[in-house]
Amino acid sequence: NTTNTESGAKAYHAAGIVGFAHAVLDCKKVNTISSCSNSAKMTSALSRTSGICCSANRSTEIFNCDNHGDQINSFVTIGGARLGNIACVVTNSCVVSGCTNYGDLISTTKGRIGGITSLPNKATFTNCANYGEILTDHANGYRGVFFGFNGNGNGSVWKNCTAGGKVGTYNNGSPVYDS
Repeated sequence: NTTNTESGAKAYHAAGIVGFAHAVLDCKKVNTISSCSNSAKMTSALSRTSGICCSANRSTEIFNCDNHGDQINSFVTIGGARLGNIACVVTNSCVVSGCTNYGDLISTTKGRIGGITSLPNKATFTNCANYGEILTDHANGYRGVFFGFNGNGNGSVWKNCTAGGKVGTYNNGSPVYDS
């Protein structure tokens, strides 16, 4: 990818199951992604990639999905990637429940990354788990077992989730893990 350096909704979206799930405002219909599993390994240079659903943008529910695929990302814009192994972005009252990530997630170009999602924004997460390694060198440390960044200040709810795996810096391929 040398043509699309966007990090937001206009970015290229790629995922193992669904690239972009969205419904118009006040729509009574809901996108449901249920009982899906991704085992594919992903190597990309896109700003948004994920094992299950790249962007759960509005009116989307993700239930009982597992990601086993490892992901390595080298997005061309340093610090611009938004990566999660269940979903990159989960916003606007979406629900993620019973989902588990087993895959490792590595950003070689300092992306914002999390084992479940990069950005949770006004969403609900229940009974989720991460067991993968999460590695990035983002200057502000935007990495986490569950999520990488919540800069909008719009709270999400996390209930009964399991934190496993390791989190740390990529360090040019020689990981240094957080305590």
